[in-house]
Amino acid sequence: MLVAIGGLILVRRIAPASAREQGTSGMGWIYAAMHVMYGVTLAFSLFLTWQQFAEAQRTSLSEANRVEEIHQLVETFSGPEKEKVQSLAETYARVVIEEEWALLGKGKDSRPSPRAEALAGELRSSVESLRPRTAGEEALVVQGVDFIAEFEEFRLTRVLESRQGIPSILWAVLLIGGAITVAYTFLFGVRNPWLHGVAVSALTVVIVLVIYAVYRIDYPYTGDVRVQPSAFELVLERMEDEP
Repeated sequence: MLVAIGGLILVRRIAPASAREQGTSGMGWIYAAMHVMYGVTLAFSLFLTWQQFAEAQRTSLSEANRVEEIHQLVETFSGPEKEKVQSLAETYARVVIEEEWALLGKGKDSRPSPRAEALAGELRSSVESLRPRTAGEEALVVQGVDFIAEFEEFRLTRVLESRQGIPSILWAVLLIGGAITVAYTFLFGVRNPWLHGVAVSALTVVIVLVIYAVYRIDYPYTGDVRVQPSAFELVLERMEDEP
């Protein structure tokens, strides 16, 4: 806002009010078109980042639910097979919370936890190696394989989403377009400098706030405004409470 006000003061000193007043009517049409185009771009960028953020939350919840369903699936089994699958499910959820979540918070440099990757592979092998004794258990094994496939798909999606942000070209459009949109208002022939300054300041604040909101939620697992491992924490708590 200070930069915008400084630019306004400079333009008002260089260009006399009479000269700016003469071009206001014609420039108004150009500014209206430019304002609409930039406003649509800004709104689309905010919508896009929020949609990615919400999708990342759904992906995390779906993956956590699949881990819990796999944990519950082997309840009818007995012996070391059941204990191994349930232990792997609990350990995986704990590693995701304590280790992998921090690794996802690095934007483009995000990477999965090698330990979580290994546990996911072990969980698949353990479910596929279950030996059903009844037709009911055989159906559960088939269902468990389906759950594992969905679990791995959600896991891969979560890792990919942690690296997805707004493209650099769009950031350039937002920043350069915002600067031009604000600077164009310096040329309007408003005689009252205080009124002109308030209008420019208000426009600058609105544009900067929206761009800042886009920046804060650009990468869904990065920064203070990010997807939290709440779903995994709840699922882990329920799995550990099961008898």
